[in-house]
Amino acid sequence: MRNPRPVQLLLAIAVGAGCGSTHLGDRQDEVVESTAYTALPEVSLLPPLALPRAVTVAFDPSLTQFLDVRVCALAGDACVAGAPLALLDGAQGAVALMPDGYAAQWDIGATSLPAGQKLRVAVELDALVLASIDIDVTSDGKQLRTALTDELLSNTSRTLPVHFWIGRTPAIATHALHAAGKTASEIANVLATEFSLTAPEVAGLLAGDKFTAVEVGTAMQVVFALAAQPTAAILDDVGFDTTAVALAMKDVFALTAQVTAQILDGLGKITNDIATAMKTVFDLQADATAAVLKGIGKAATQIATAMKDVFELQAQATAAVLKGIGMVATEIATAMKDVFVLQAQATAAVLKGIGMVATEIATAMKDVFVLTAEATATVLKGIGMVATEIATAMKDVFVLTAEATATVLKGIGMVAIEIATAMKDVFDLTAQATAAVLKQVGLVAIEIGNAMKQVFDLTVQATADVLKGIGYLAIETAQVIEDLWNLTAQATADALAAVGYAFNDIADALGQVFAMAWNDIVGVLDAAGAGVDAIVEAVAHLLGITNEEAGALICLTIPFYCPLIIF
Repeated sequence: MRNPRPVQLLLAIAVGAGCGSTHLGDRQDEVVESTAYTALPEVSLLPPLALPRAVTVAFDPSLTQFLDVRVCALAGDACVAGAPLALLDGAQGAVALMPDGYAAQWDIGATSLPAGQKLRVAVELDALVLASIDIDVTSDGKQLRTALTDELLSNTSRTLPVHFWIGRTPAIATHALHAAGKTASEIANVLATEFSLTAPEVAGLLAGDKFTAVEVGTAMQVVFALAAQPTAAILDDVGFDTTAVALAMKDVFALTAQVTAQILDGLGKITNDIATAMKTVFDLQADATAAVLKGIGKAATQIATAMKDVFELQAQATAAVLKGIGMVATEIATAMKDVFVLQAQATAAVLKGIGMVATEIATAMKDVFVLTAEATATVLKGIGMVATEIATAMKDVFVLTAEATATVLKGIGMVAIEIATAMKDVFDLTAQATAAVLKQVGLVAIEIGNAMKQVFDLTVQATADVLKGIGYLAIETAQVIEDLWNLTAQATADALAAVGYAFNDIADALGQVFAMAWNDIVGVLDAAGAGVDAIVEAVAHLLGITNEEAGALICLTIPFYCPLIIF
């Protein structure tokens, strides 16, 4: 540690420099304490203005043209806007180089000072404040006193010598060389050669002196022969934002967007910042940016967040982008749920809107929203999926059987024809098997019969056969035939007989469905192929009498049958 020249010598220099008229040079007790001012390291005010501070480096005599002494009125802790009260500009000769310091002369008497206010006298190097002393103007406007130590500095009728000393430091050298128009690489070479600074140290000084990331990155490459990755790490460490680092990677190292994104990710940059860099620096659109983000391993939710925040995309557009880069339905659904706060129904609608099929949507409902088969089917129906699509999802995603699927479809309001179509197309069931399923899930004969007719294109007889096969009575089957095909009693009886219904049951059906009298039923049964014995038994069944009584009644009423009846 050393002081810049002894105080007595500096006082003598001040007198010799034309300051004797102030009489400060021969009054050492008016030199204020070193605690009365603030200064950067290795910068010191000098007598007769103030006592010096200890320094450790050599004096820098190369700064005259970039120095000035600025006097301003203070408002709070900042100079009042506008022109300073006084400006002593080194480029105009107002700052002189001394043997061991710099000197300027402030003619206080020529300055209009605000009585009772605070001033600041600052030594600046191209707008960088190196040292400053705050001064209070007394209320009578006649004296200047130091604000920090309340020492008498001068009266307001004098010329105040402002002497100061500046050491040759990396920070000051950087700023001076920058002011002189040197490039970041040229300055970096000086800092590395003269001061033996490392690349991170040099980068910090250059960044602090407002060089851009591209300029600092170029210096790292040219002076220190650093590659892209370590340069990016240094740029990040010295405070450049993600976009600035990306620009350096592109302009200095000619890296692609993908490689740059990988480096930024390695630095721990968040997805949104990387996306912003891709958009701003590489002019990438949303889909290209999403592809880059996927390429560096970002999850769907992270990419979706970037699409929403950086590109201002809505849920539907974001989902389309995610699908375009190969994300599956569950990933997209998770992004819709977590990023856009969509519920299951809305998410399913988005997925359908981007072309996802029912099984993909159902998988997302099951895995992302933890929905049951029934709830998933409800969602699928709500977004316009048809029964076959829903049934396929139930079968493939929830591994449901045909009967379980039919139960779900019925539970969400699908009609028999829709359910039957699903059984036929999705589960490859026959008409008979489909009818059995429909009955098992609670559909009635007319619904099942209609499904057989519409879906399987069955004839009357084939439909009757199916209905009989799943346990429907002749009366129920006859009602279906009458309702769906509007057949006559005879045609209905023929169909029932052809599929093996007993003539007693056919007689019941004719009586109840067609409201026929017993004697008319006899003729229909006869035409349907019933023998005399079967007809007698059927009449006995209808009327609740014995066969003998039935035979006698038939003989009496329809004499034609008498010879054929055995009593």
